[in-house]
Amino acid sequence: MQHPAAPTAGRDPRLDFFRGLALVMIFINHVPGNMMEGVTSKNFGFSDAAEAFVLMSGMSAGLAYSNIYVRDRIHAIARILRRASRLYSVHLLTTVLAVIVLMAFSFTRTRRWSILRSSDTATRSRTRPRLRCASSHAL
Repeated sequence: MQHPAAPTAGRDPRLDFFRGLALVMIFINHVPGNMMEGVTSKNFGFSDAAEAFVLMSGMSAGLAYSNIYVRDRIHAIARILRRASRLYSVHLLTTVLAVIVLMAFSFTRTRRWSILRSSDTATRSRTRPRLRCASSHAL
């Protein structure tokens, strides 16, 4: 008996269309004050477009790897693990780079503000008029 996914080949354009639609909805939901925000899927159910995108991505991965899984399971599992390790390593690299950029920005911003604060404090202390106590002039 042949697996039902075995005869299929290529991409499913319907799945690609709805994945693209989910990406557009995700973008619309991330732009504040957008007038299209009221018609996206987050207003009509328990989940938003991100969950739909992940579900459809899993479906497309299943379609992509099902033919090879039917022919040779060991090769398919090795291919899936290789793909997962590549995605995970790119994820880790992106996270490390983002942390480095944020730390560099935070350091330059903190350094800049501390320089501005110290020069502002020095200027303020030189130009501040001295206040006298009112009770010393009363007697």
